[in-house]
Amino acid sequence: MLLMAVSHEKETENYQQQFKNQLIARSGRHTDCFIGYKGGGEKSDVFWFDKFGYWVSFNELENRYWNAFGVTRPEGKSNLSITCELNFPLNGINPQIAGAFGKADDGKIYIVHRGTIGSGRVGIGRDLFMQEYKGRWVDLDDIDAVSRVALVSELESPNLADNIANFIKQIHQIKERGISSCRP
Repeated sequence: MLLMAVSHEKETENYQQQFKNQLIARSGRHTDCFIGYKGGGEKSDVFWFDKFGYWVSFNELENRYWNAFGVTRPEGKSNLSITCELNFPLNGINPQIAGAFGKADDGKIYIVHRGTIGSGRVGIGRDLFMQEYKGRWVDLDDIDAVSRVALVSELESPNLADNIANFIKQIHQIKERGISSCRP
């Protein structure tokens, strides 16, 4: 499957809002928590999915929509670690931002991920993701180049929350295997 990367600001904004609204509607609990990340952290609204065992937090940063996900159940004002991010550029195409919306010939919109994962640990990154990810791969036309990306979900899928769960849990397992293989 070949998808065309969505690059127009208004389209991206609309798809981000749909993504956010669909996930919030399916979440079971909302709380404020501290989310830690390399170099700091911040207090943020967190939406928990009991059925799927993950949380999401949404924010808009300087150049991207920040969608952070984790697998640790938020308890009180707990300090949560991010398992992965599925971020989208505010406008244009930015291969440095791992997430993208892709449009198929039939007009359907898909969520894709470029495979850039991090943990601050040696050996955990795009190469490991490319080797270990067991989901579906598609081609994304970024106008200048076509790249192989992981297909996360169709945006309007009734199984969006489940598809996101599968993606997050695979990344969590990939990172765990990567950390284990780096231990003496």
